[in-house]
Amino acid sequence: MSDGSCPREPEVLRAVARGWRSDTDVALAGHVAGCVRCADVQAAAELLRTEHLRIAQAARVPPSAAMWWRVERRVREEHARRMQRIAFAVQAVALAAAAGGVAAVLQIAAPWLAGSGAIATGAWHVLLTVLTTWGQATSAWTLPIAIVAAAWALLVPAALYFGFADE
Repeated sequence: MSDGSCPREPEVLRAVARGWRSDTDVALAGHVAGCVRCADVQAAAELLRTEHLRIAQAARVPPSAAMWWRVERRVREEHARRMQRIAFAVQAVALAAAAGGVAAVLQIAAPWLAGSGAIATGAWHVLLTVLTTWGQATSAWTLPIAIVAAAWALLVPAALYFGFADE
């Protein structure tokens, strides 16, 4: 069983793709008139080319300036989201450092606060007991660690602000 192809099919396809008419290339037109396979190829290629031209004319391609503006806007929005994530992380670290600083101050002030039992509630006494017990176990390192954490929590946002101020 033969495939029935003609060696001049690619030539017919190229001619149709460039807008060929039968009066411009008489030799090819004569071959297409005599070859059933090439006539079918020409008819199918003409339909496809006509449809392609119709779709290309109907397509609404935005101007390049609008596309450039959209790309720049997307890049700015992604950059802003990235900076928001960094700011959120820095705020979380600063909040944790502030909570640690408050715990350190309460630990240091625990001996003076324990004497004011008339003002403190039961929960306050439990908190002071826990802080005092914890403070006795870690008394040598608690204050220096709290000071370093607080300084770090204050300096990191400032460094990020000045580091990204140019953008």
